[in-house]
Amino acid sequence: MAQFRFSVQPVLDHRLRIEEEAQKIVAALHIRLDECLGAMERLDRMRRERSAEMYERLAKGMPDHERVIYANYLTGVQAELERLEQKRKDIQAQLEAARQRLIKAMRDREVIEELRKAEYQEYLHAENVEERKLYDDLAIRTWRTGQQENLAARDEE
Repeated sequence: MAQFRFSVQPVLDHRLRIEEEAQKIVAALHIRLDECLGAMERLDRMRRERSAEMYERLAKGMPDHERVIYANYLTGVQAELERLEQKRKDIQAQLEAARQRLIKAMRDREVIEELRKAEYQEYLHAENVEERKLYDDLAIRTWRTGQQENLAARDEE
């Protein structure tokens, strides 16, 4: 019998490519989110260090112009943290949407794979039927040959 050939293999291949692309997008968004969180962590650590430094210097009598510089710096850092927080929220929203697309792509692929399994089972069944038919034909031929030999032996008697 012919080798198994899935009738909608091109569709399965396409669904696999879609799923693969969705996985790449999710991975890229994870990387972007990790980078954003890392930047926020570093910036927050710097803000805390500079703030502690400023309060320490204030306790020792820091001049007003330096205090203004520190305050402006801390205000700028806080604004950048807020911008990064918004960026984090945006990336997380994109990530959730990408995850949903990935889940849909996986389900779509699984549907086609279930169809492939069903088609393969039909193929195996048809192959078994054909094999049984061949064995039956062989058994019948063998039986007929034996019958003919028996008749020929009787005729000789």
